[in-house]
Amino acid sequence: MYYFNSCPFCIKVRLVLWWLGLKIPMKNIKTQSSNIAELVEGGGIKQVPCLHIESASGENRWLYESTDIIQYLKTELCE
Repeated sequence: MYYFNSCPFCIKVRLVLWWLGLKIPMKNIKTQSSNIAELVEGGGIKQVPCLHIESASGENRWLYESTDIIQYLKTELCE
């Protein structure tokens, strides 16, 4: 997940990750310039939070809205 510490929507998603006990790779766009480049190149826009999902078949999905990310986490990773 691409994020930065003071973003309120990122905080919301990070709290849900903690509450659900999920550990996913976190990429801070403020502390590592390559993370922001990956975000824009892959997803097309510079917006956080962004969850990059790569399926087993290699298909890429980029979720940008905190509510959508939380819904995905609850339905796809907690079943």
